[in-house]
Amino acid sequence: MSRREPELLFRSSWRRRVAEAVYDVVEDFVREGITNFTVRQIFYQLVSRGILESTRKDYKNFDKVMVMLREEDPRLDSMIVDDSREVIEDYNPRFWVGQRNYTEVWLEKLALKTVVRDVTRRFRVNLVICRGYPSVTILRRAKELNLPRGVRYIILYLGDWDPSGEDIFRWINEELEPFNIVVRKVALTRQQVITYRLPPRVPKRDDPRTPSFVERYGEVAVELDALHPRVLRDILRMELLKYIDVEAMVDAEVEEAVRTEARSIVDEILKPLRKQLLTIAEESIRREVLARLSILKPEMKARLRAGHELTIKNLYRRERIQQHVTEALVKLLSKPSK
Repeated sequence: MSRREPELLFRSSWRRRVAEAVYDVVEDFVREGITNFTVRQIFYQLVSRGILESTRKDYKNFDKVMVMLREEDPRLDSMIVDDSREVIEDYNPRFWVGQRNYTEVWLEKLALKTVVRDVTRRFRVNLVICRGYPSVTILRRAKELNLPRGVRYIILYLGDWDPSGEDIFRWINEELEPFNIVVRKVALTRQQVITYRLPPRVPKRDDPRTPSFVERYGEVAVELDALHPRVLRDILRMELLKYIDVEAMVDAEVEEAVRTEARSIVDEILKPLRKQLLTIAEESIRREVLARLSILKPEMKARLRAGHELTIKNLYRRERIQQHVTEALVKLLSKPSK
């Protein structure tokens, strides 16, 4: 996005002014070599510059501006770090060979991460922690995910049975349905509330979604946490299995187990050789590095004080060390076994 485009994107002069200030902050960050930052870091920079006040109202309005800017400007969006939300990458394509579905679990609440991950880790699917409404980054990641032809993208959503939980599910659907992504709410549902006789609470009065929710379902809201952890795991496991070809997964897991056992055997055989070769490589590198270190040490001290990483790659000849270690390996292998 060019600096003139905020004028076309926002009708409100306040929002245009904030958008321009956002780009001022970002440009200052980039000039200082800072290319990743959070939304809150930008917000507090605008507060310190007198553009915004440190109030909930200003932050909410600022956040709306940021959402629109990030949707229109992929470069800006790529710089934003969403530390409050996370994607736990347990997906392993080797275990999903031959599957017709690519499945992820999206969780509204961070507090249930450990409970849910026991299941996602077992079936090697990604777990996305939304912490309420998913961020622009999480939604963009889903929209831009490239899957093999014929493979469906399935999202199993876990959230509260309350006005916000239901609205988050609705919103995710609206955002992702145009991209042929199937979103299913696994828990918590109205039927589960009844079946498991879960303890209710009164919906939040200050939630603007509460009146329509109460009109449709009554004054009953239940948190996902009310489900026993074992029950929640069982529900998720059974739902995941609906989208898994069990026979294909068993074949894939057996094949992976074969590879793992083979690597283990080879590693055990090579362990003594590896130890000897490491010693030879370390001694050779150390000799060359120490021969030049006294000359370059002042420069390295200066880099350390400036906060830069140090490297020794320019202090020795890598090709010569590789040749030396290779020759040592040939000698070790040529020795007759006892």
